[in-house]
Amino acid sequence: MLQKHTCALLLVWVAAVLCNSAAHGQTDLPDTVPVPWGLDEKLYETWTYVTPENSDAVRIAYSCVGTPDTSPATETWKLWYQVYDRDTGTFDTIRPLIQDGVGYSQTHPIDQVYIEPPTRQNSFIVSGSPPISMSNGQFLLPFSYWPLEGNDLEHEDDAYTYMRSGTLIGSWNADRSDVKWSLGQTVGQSYSESRRGVMEPSVVELDQQGHLLMIMRGSNESSNGWDNLSRPAGRLWKAKSTDYGQTWSAVEEMTYSYGTQFFSPSSMSTIVRNVVDQKLYWIGNIVPGNPIGNRPRYPLVIGEVDEQSLSLIKKSVQTIATRDPATQTSTVQYSNFQINQSPITGDFTIQLPVYDNGSYLGYRTYVTDLGIDVPPVVPPAQPPSTGRYVMKGIYCRPPGAPSSTVMGAWVISMWRKAPRR
Repeated sequence: MLQKHTCALLLVWVAAVLCNSAAHGQTDLPDTVPVPWGLDEKLYETWTYVTPENSDAVRIAYSCVGTPDTSPATETWKLWYQVYDRDTGTFDTIRPLIQDGVGYSQTHPIDQVYIEPPTRQNSFIVSGSPPISMSNGQFLLPFSYWPLEGNDLEHEDDAYTYMRSGTLIGSWNADRSDVKWSLGQTVGQSYSESRRGVMEPSVVELDQQGHLLMIMRGSNESSNGWDNLSRPAGRLWKAKSTDYGQTWSAVEEMTYSYGTQFFSPSSMSTIVRNVVDQKLYWIGNIVPGNPIGNRPRYPLVIGEVDEQSLSLIKKSVQTIATRDPATQTSTVQYSNFQINQSPITGDFTIQLPVYDNGSYLGYRTYVTDLGIDVPPVVPPAQPPSTGRYVMKGIYCRPPGAPSSTVMGAWVISMWRKAPRR
């Protein structure tokens, strides 16, 4: 059963040291960042990752040329980060995210990405799904990038974009004042299976420590019109790692249990472990027939993922929200959601920015009722209000934590109450 709520999302718990940081020094990101090849670029907040001990945090941002989610921007994405300083109660100076090792720099931030306009330039971008903690003390930042073919962006003539996906692996230095970034293997999918490759990955650590599941968006979209006979099936894609994200299996189709197929449009999705019943849940779009690129993006569903077969348990799937044919067109989008999770009931709150035929219809908020047998727990304290941010996020259980206790840390995103000046 799902309940629709019109009230604002409940503020989730975050260590008070982070909430109080608004009163000290540099807590806001700068509006722009300098780049060595031209004019300053506008900076955009994404995720703030908090460690399971709630003692340290990293804030992730990206910059680009022009307006986000447009063609010029997708070709120029770059990642930046700040580290929270507990001594001063502030986030420190913003700096570019650069892979550790010889030869990497702001113009070659990670393997396979070069930012050397006008000679060659591709880009990388953090996913819409949050960073995760791992049982070895490292954390993962899911991301996608647009590979180069020679000095040009790789893509087929009738595809808008082509992307590969992977994870950036974060390791704290000795005094936890900075993060060393390494890059695991990245994965892709053939053009014949997914016109735009794989993108917007979501990652979770499985019950077996070091084993990870990554679920990715694909697309059968073409820029030259549609041929229903030759268009590939719109699918969801997955890969598995057994070494904390250093290497990944070949990309495979995500299916129901026993291999039954389903269709999914080109849209973001999230996989997350429930803090109460310990199960994995996937939230995304499943459609009755072969989609056309991004559409339709309804209904939005939630279902349990079997950790042995790494497939979706069909009987567990339930609809969160779907189109109202009386008031909405077939272009309505139930996607690009944000979620948080109750550490008491395990239920998810899903907030959807709904668009229809190019018009923004506002946010719709839904709360799942998963019927979980809730153990007796003491809720975390609510944070003092900063008056500046609404905190939202996902409460992540470290692998192996007992189900009778509330453990973990919120992975949060900070959403401004007012637009940036």
